Amino acid sequence: MSHRLQQGESGGWTGWRGAARRLTRRVEAWMGGEPSQEAVPDEGRLLRARRADMQLPVAEQFDALALSGGGIRSATFSLGVLQALAEAPRETAEPGPARPPSGFRDSMLARFDYLSTVSGGGFIGAFLVGLFVPGRLQRAGSGADDAEAAADRAQAVLASGPPERIRSAMLRGETALLRAPLAWLRENGRYLTPTGTGDFVYAAAMGLRNWVSLHVVIGVALLLALTLGAAVRSALLGQLGEGLLSGLETRFLGRALQGLAALKAAAACTGQCPAPSLTGVIWWSSLLPLALAPLVLWVVPTGIAFWTTSRRADGVSRPVNRSMLGMSLAGGIFAALAWLGTGDTARLQQVWAGLVAVTLFGVALHVVLAMFEPGARLQAVTLTRWLGGGLVMTGVLLLLGVVETLGHTLYLLTLAHGAWLPSVPAALGAAVAWVAKQVGAAGSGAAKSASKGWLQRLPLSTLSGAAGLAVLLLIATVWAWCVQWLAWQGEAPSVPAMGSVAHLKLLLLHALAWLLLAVGVGQFPAFINLSSLQSFYAARLIRTYLGASNGARFDGDARHLSAAEPLPGDNLPLDKLYAGGQLTTWAPLHLVNVTVNKTIDPAEQLVQRDRKGQPMAVMPYGFSIDGWRNLFKPLSGRLPLNPPMHLGDWVGTSGAAFSTGIGRETTLGMSLLMGAANVRLGVWWASGVHDAPSPAWWRLGVWLGRGLGVLFRTQTYLSYEFTARFYGLRRRWQYLSDGGHFENTALYELLRPQRRVGFILASDNGADPDYRFDDLANLIRLARIDLRTEICVVSDFRGWQPLRDVFGTTTQFSAEAGHANPAALLLRAQGLPGEDGVSPPPCWIVLLKPSKQPGAPADVLQYASTHPAFPQEPTSDQFFDEAQWESYRSLGQHVAARVLAPEVRRALEKFMAGETPPAVSPGP
Repeated sequence: MSHRLQQGESGGWTGWRGAARRLTRRVEAWMGGEPSQEAVPDEGRLLRARRADMQLPVAEQFDALALSGGGIRSATFSLGVLQALAEAPRETAEPGPARPPSGFRDSMLARFDYLSTVSGGGFIGAFLVGLFVPGRLQRAGSGADDAEAAADRAQAVLASGPPERIRSAMLRGETALLRAPLAWLRENGRYLTPTGTGDFVYAAAMGLRNWVSLHVVIGVALLLALTLGAAVRSALLGQLGEGLLSGLETRFLGRALQGLAALKAAAACTGQCPAPSLTGVIWWSSLLPLALAPLVLWVVPTGIAFWTTSRRADGVSRPVNRSMLGMSLAGGIFAALAWLGTGDTARLQQVWAGLVAVTLFGVALHVVLAMFEPGARLQAVTLTRWLGGGLVMTGVLLLLGVVETLGHTLYLLTLAHGAWLPSVPAALGAAVAWVAKQVGAAGSGAAKSASKGWLQRLPLSTLSGAAGLAVLLLIATVWAWCVQWLAWQGEAPSVPAMGSVAHLKLLLLHALAWLLLAVGVGQFPAFINLSSLQSFYAARLIRTYLGASNGARFDGDARHLSAAEPLPGDNLPLDKLYAGGQLTTWAPLHLVNVTVNKTIDPAEQLVQRDRKGQPMAVMPYGFSIDGWRNLFKPLSGRLPLNPPMHLGDWVGTSGAAFSTGIGRETTLGMSLLMGAANVRLGVWWASGVHDAPSPAWWRLGVWLGRGLGVLFRTQTYLSYEFTARFYGLRRRWQYLSDGGHFENTALYELLRPQRRVGFILASDNGADPDYRFDDLANLIRLARIDLRTEICVVSDFRGWQPLRDVFGTTTQFSAEAGHANPAALLLRAQGLPGEDGVSPPPCWIVLLKPSKQPGAPADVLQYASTHPAFPQEPTSDQFFDEAQWESYRSLGQHVAARVLAPEVRRALEKFMAGETPPAVSPGP
C-alpha cells in the first residue's frame, strides 16, 4: 500500500490530491491554459541559414530595416523607401557609378536580415513580405516556383518604376503582372472606403450594429442588477411592512404621482392653465438614501478598526490594547444608553443600538485582522484599502440610484405622453456617442500629437469621461425604463402592490431570465472582439496591402479588382513564412510590434503608471513579451478568444491606434468614452501566460473571482476595457493595441543585444509637425533604461562632405517650405560593458525623416506649397487622394535615394569603420 501511495496511484489522501490536481488542470485548460512548449528556434541560426541559401557572406552582425508607425502616411512614404532600396545595388563599386541590380541578390534589399515594423510601417511591411512567398504573385498554371524566383520577382515589382493605373493589360502577361501590385496600392489610397459611398454605408451599418449589440450586452447585466434590487426591495417591503423603507417609497412615489396628475391635468387644460413642473414628476429611487448604508456599516467600522490598531516596539500589532479597550468601553456605554431608552425615546434608542453595533463591529474587525495580519503597518494599509472599497461601493449604489431614478421618471412620463418617449434618450445617447467619437479620436493617440489649437488646451481626459458617462447614463435610462415597464406593464405603480407576493414573483422570474441570458452572453467571449471595429479595420488592411501581392487579384476577373471584396488568398498564414524549423522565403525576418496594455501591476508602479504597456514582438514562429528576459513562446496552443491569427491580423492589431487601451496615453476618461462609443480597435488575445496572485488568505477570493469570471467572462473583460483596468500577464487574456503605444520607431526590438544587429536603416514617420523628435526621445529613454544602451546623434562630419550634405541634427529640420532640410540622422547605439567588462560592438542607425526637400520632384514641391502640413499631416487622415498618395511615395523615394547615393554609401561605410576622412591627413 505504501508503495502505491508513493507512486501516486489512486487511494487515500494522495489519490484524491492527484485527482484534484488533474481536475484543476482541466478547468484551467478550459479557461485558457498555456500553449504547448515547443522549441523556439534560434534567430541567429535562421538568419545565417537564410544568408547561406542566398549565397551571401555571413557576418558577425546582422542588418535590419525598421519602418515606424504613422498610418497610411508612413506606409506610403516607406513604399518609396523600399523602391529606392530595390533600385540600389547591394555593393557599390569604387570608383565609378553604381551598376543597377540584376536581381534580388544584387539589390540593397538583400542586405537586410530583419524587418521590424509598427502600425503603418507594418502595412507596407506585410506587402513586402507577401511578395517573397513562392507562388503567391504568379499566374495560374505558371509552373513550380521557389524562394529565389519569388525574391527576384519581389525586387522587380519594387523596381518597376512609378505606380501606374490599373489597366486591363495588367491582367495578361508576366511582365504586366509585375506592375500590378504597385498600381493596386495606388488605387487603394482610401483603403478604408475604397468604393466611396457604398463602403461608407457598409461601415456605418456595421458600426451601428456593433454599437447596439455592445449596449445590449451591457444592458442585460444592468437589467439583472436593477431587477434584483427591485426584488430585494419588494421582499423587504412585504416582510417589514411599515418602516423606514416603506416611508421612503411612499414619500417618493406619492410626490411623483401627484406631479404626474398635475402634468396630465395641464395637458388636458384648455383655458388659463398653470405651467406644469417636470421636476415634480421625478420618482426618486430609494437606493439613493440607502447608498449611505456602506458608509455606516463598513466605512465607519473600518475607520474604528484603524484607530484601534496599536503596535509593539517590534512592529507587531497588539490585538488587545488601550484603544481597543476604550472603544469597547464606548460600545458598552452606547449599549447602556440604548437599554435605558424607553417610550418617546424609541428612535433615539435605535440610534444608540446602531452605534453599539457599528463600534463593536469595528473592534471585531481589528481583532480578527490582527490575528491574520500581525504586522501593524500592513494591517493599517489593509484597513485603508477596505475603506476605499467601501467608498467605491457607495459610489456604485449612488450611480445605480441615479439610473433607477431616471428610469422611474421616464416610465411615469411614458404614462403621460406615450411609449415613444424612451426613444429620446436612446437617440441622444447615439448622437453624443457619435460626436464624442469624433472629438475623442482627434484628441487621443497619434492624432493628438498632430493636432494644434484649442483642442490641445482642453482637459480632454475629463471631457472624455464626462461624455462617456453621459452616453452610458442615457442608454442605462432606457434599460431602467424597461425594468419598470415589465414590472408594471403600463399601469401606475403603488407601494402596496410593490410589496405584494405577486410583484415579487414577477421580478424574480424576470431576474432569472436576465441571469440566464447574462450567463449565456458570458459564455460567448468571442463577442468581445467581434463587436469591435478591429475585424473591419484589419480586413481592409489585408485586402489592400496583402491583396496587392495576391496574384488571384489579377487573374482576369474584374470583380477581383475591388478591395471591398475579399479573396481567400489575401491573408497570409504564418506557416507560409516559417515551417519545419526553417524560414521558407528569402524575405527578411519580420518582427510585428504590438503593445500589451498594462495599467495595473503592483510590482512596477512607476513603469506601470508611465508606460501603461509592455512591448510584444510577433515573429513567424513565435512571440516575445518584454523580450527574452520574461517570455518567449511559440504561437501555437489554444486561443479561447480567437483562432490563430495570420500576418494580416497581427498587422491590423499593430495598427490599432484608437481604442480603450492606448498604452501610455490611456486614461479612465478616454477609455470610458471609447468604450461607450465603441471606438475599439484593440484585440483581446490569450498568450497562454497567467501570473495570478496567490497569497494564502486570498485563495477563497481568487476561486470565487474565477468562478464569476467563468460565468460572466464577456462582461468581465468588457468592464476592464471601460474602466481602463488592464492587468497585462496577471490575467489570462491580454489586451493588445498599436505597437506605437509603447515605441513608435520599430527600433526597440532590434536593439536587444541578443539580436546582434550592427546596422539599421529606419524611417521615422510618426506625426511630428514641429520636428521635436518625440519618438526618438522616447526610444533613447527606453533603450537606456531597459536595454542598457546609449543612443547619440552623430553631428561631427568634418572631412566627410558627402555625409555633411545628407545627414544633420535634430535642430536642423524645419517645417518651413524651401528649408534645406537634411535627409536623415546618423545615430550610434552603444551598449554598456557586460559583466566581463567588454563593450559590445556599436549599432549604427540611419534614420530617414520626411521633410520638405528642395531637390524633390516638381509635383511634390507643388503639393507641399498648397498643403502646409505636408509631409507631417495628421495620422487620423487615413483617406489619401491621388496627389497626396503620390507625393508621399515620391518623397520617400527621393529621401532614400539621397542616402543611398554611391558616394554617400562609400563614405558612410568608411566613417562607420573608423577610417580617417579624406580631407584630414593622418597624424604622425
